Amino acid sequence: MQRGMVLIELIFTLAVAAIVAAFGFVRLASITDAATTNEATQRVVTLLDAARGAAVRLDGVAIVALSDSVYAVRVVQGTDTIAAWNETGSHRDGITLSGVGAPIRFGPAGIAVGAANRTLVIGKGSAQRRIVLSRLGRLEY
Repeated sequence: MQRGMVLIELIFTLAVAAIVAAFGFVRLASITDAATTNEATQRVVTLLDAARGAAVRLDGVAIVALSDSVYAVRVVQGTDTIAAWNETGSHRDGITLSGVGAPIRFGPAGIAVGAANRTLVIGKGSAQRRIVLSRLGRLEY
């Protein structure tokens, strides 16, 4: 009776293990893309919420400038301009941001000016999330 494995059996076993590992890697990549996209979505939602709150609290016009590299909020109060928020965008994580267009403005009542149903799309790889900003300043995501 012969004990052990033949070389062809070892190669076959390693090939099956490699195929299983490849499927696992693809699934893991999509899970991490979804998690990164969710985090970036929360950052943008927090920024928009803070801008709306700053416009109401400071009784001014909050201007939101979004791009892949910078998220910024400026509040114009009469002749003064206050930098309320400035942080690096999500481009460093491989996140893409589309649908930005012109800067988003919130009036002193917290109503979005010129942004009737603006849709922002945040994505990485196969994962995408949408943020819809209504004219009244409501966010759906």
